[in-house]
Amino acid sequence: MFRIPFPKTSDSEHTSLLKLEAREAWKIAILRTREETSELKTRFEKHNIFLCEHHFEQDCIESFPFTDAKGNEKTRKRLQTGSVPTLNLPVKTLDLLPGSSTPQQRRPIVRHEAPSTSASSTSRAKKIPSFDDLKTYFQRDYLYLQGWTVTVSDSDILIEMREPGYLIPKYYVKIDETLDVIVSVYGATVPEASALFPTGSSRLLCKYKDMHDLLCSLQICCGISTEHPLRFDETFLHVIPLVASKQQAPVNYSQVMRSSMCEILVEQGTCQCKPCCKVDEKIKKEASRAASTFYGPVPPVLPAKPKAPLSKCSSAKLKATVRDERVKLKEAELKCAQLEKKIQRMEEEINSHGVRIDDEMSNSFLSILNDRNLQSTPHMRLVFEQQQKAMMANKYSRRWHPHFIEFCLSIHAKSSSVYNELRKSEQNPDGILYLPHERTLRDYRNHFKPGAGFVQENIDLLKSIVKSYKGAALYVILVFDEMKIKGRLVFDKHSGKLIGFTSLGDPDLDFSTFEDLEVATHALAFMVRGIQTTLKFMLAYFLTQTVVSYQLAPLFWRAVAILELNCNLHVIATSSDGMSANRKFYRLHKHIMGEKKASKILNHTTNLFAPQRSIWFFADVPHLMKTTRGKMFKKTINFDWQTLTNIFCH
Repeated sequence: MFRIPFPKTSDSEHTSLLKLEAREAWKIAILRTREETSELKTRFEKHNIFLCEHHFEQDCIESFPFTDAKGNEKTRKRLQTGSVPTLNLPVKTLDLLPGSSTPQQRRPIVRHEAPSTSASSTSRAKKIPSFDDLKTYFQRDYLYLQGWTVTVSDSDILIEMREPGYLIPKYYVKIDETLDVIVSVYGATVPEASALFPTGSSRLLCKYKDMHDLLCSLQICCGISTEHPLRFDETFLHVIPLVASKQQAPVNYSQVMRSSMCEILVEQGTCQCKPCCKVDEKIKKEASRAASTFYGPVPPVLPAKPKAPLSKCSSAKLKATVRDERVKLKEAELKCAQLEKKIQRMEEEINSHGVRIDDEMSNSFLSILNDRNLQSTPHMRLVFEQQQKAMMANKYSRRWHPHFIEFCLSIHAKSSSVYNELRKSEQNPDGILYLPHERTLRDYRNHFKPGAGFVQENIDLLKSIVKSYKGAALYVILVFDEMKIKGRLVFDKHSGKLIGFTSLGDPDLDFSTFEDLEVATHALAFMVRGIQTTLKFMLAYFLTQTVVSYQLAPLFWRAVAILELNCNLHVIATSSDGMSANRKFYRLHKHIMGEKKASKILNHTTNLFAPQRSIWFFADVPHLMKTTRGKMFKKTINFDWQTLTNIFCH
């Protein structure tokens, strides 16, 4: 390859003039069939243009021998000053039109082939498409080809084919505006010696319409066997990243060892390319040669066992025993020094931060720790036993009693900050108790994945709670209320979903109710309360913005159906606040009552799933008190003192 000539500061005036003239001739020959783009102009300015020796006459090339650093004799070629490319130049389209002058006989550049005539060059120029033809074809015909994607720009064409389970494309083809082709398979570039390019990239360009079949007709080289020791000077590791599943490690990949000259793609029926086959055979020969002349290292002498008689041991075993005992003695001395430092540090902490107590309090603590006063308080006894076990065990091997877990869950439910303040850990060394980590509590608390709507696991949990209820214990009240929440989206890494959009639990109901997906600002909750029992159970919740009566009606009656039919509970009343949507929801039941309800006040309705019973509507008393107080402060209504007394007394 010869570089485009350019004048240097050390050149004479005559030499500089020759180089400038030759440079212009080079530029004319190169731009004969190419457009001078900004990229090409930059390459001219940086003198980054090279031509091979096939474009110059033999008289323009000088050859002279030289000796390299290793003492080998080689030949170096140099271009004479002022030489101009005249051979094998690209053919213009105008040169091929009828009536034009016959173009100069040119020899095309073909690897490992004899020079051809101008007729073969012309046919080759007709077979190879232009860059615009390639863009038009790939944009049109690869649009609906499954697994293949095409990205076309002004300077290049990118073609990719991906397979499920892989993070990188299986086939990656790049064609730039100079019609240079780069093909890679799972990130490994296919060399020109591969079966894909038997006559250079021209075969791939001439058969661009069959590129898909051409690539798929070849198979990937299996690489070098890893059963033998590898030679890293002749091989490289081809790593293919894969998509990791939940059961696998966070980083999943496959790897193949290949020869540095691996062809990547081979013909069908050929498992291994020639370079990989040669390296594999070479490694096997070296391994067999090493096995025949080397019998492995001498096994080390082990020290004598504790009860072995020393008179029966060899000198080498005695030396190994003494050496091992010295190592153990040094390790013991190091551990003793570390323990002494810890004890000294503890004494300093006690002296600086400790509080001295009198004998009476000291005896009280000793009696408690000796289990003298713990028989009457089993809960306190359990707490002290758990603390004693936790202090003696490693933090990774602690096991907790179920009742102690319930006690910790109770504290954490009331205040997580207080729980973290009490818990002694590396982040909080000032804690006073050894308590389970919050992650451990989460495993006990979350029996199933919560979500908006009626969750089947939650319904099954309610059925297991009330399966022993009988008689009057089956009567419950369904309470519903809407509360304000912070409107934002949260990504669930376990399910891969965005949580925070409005949802009524049913996709069909969501599409019919909401025009667009919007961020929820309120949460509508349904709770079940027992009348003669202590049952308090959150049945379901829904993410909304401002719920209206026609949205509330199907959710309410579905909750009643679940309680009546699935859980065998008797819903006899419902309670809510006095917002306008709830009052309108109550008024919707006039059609159910029909002529039975002659009064204007509607305080109950027929249970659709148990017609022999009614569901009574109650307003939430605290909300009524708050409404009354608000009206009084705004002075929209007037009460006398006796009326206020009756309200608060009754």
